[in-house]
Amino acid sequence: MASIIAYEVFRKIIDISRSKGPPAERRVEAEKRIDLFKADLASAGHSPGVTDSIEDDLRRHFEDALDNHELPGDELSVLLAALDVLTGPED
Repeated sequence: MASIIAYEVFRKIIDISRSKGPPAERRVEAEKRIDLFKADLASAGHSPGVTDSIEDDLRRHFEDALDNHELPGDELSVLLAALDVLTGPED
């Protein structure tokens, strides 16, 4: 179940990265989606181990995608922005 949730969020971020519009707006949209993901996890009431596992799954999806050196720069910047929010300190 955790891998499905992480993959769905990852796919949404990929869709955002490939959408039309200025890269800065796509980065902001991706960052907001990660914030929503974190809020959803927090409100779901999972034990810390489950929450960490889901976040780790999503992080691995991003890292695997970022290893693809054929990504256009603007898509890469969106993925990096999302990963930064995911792995950054909590507010």
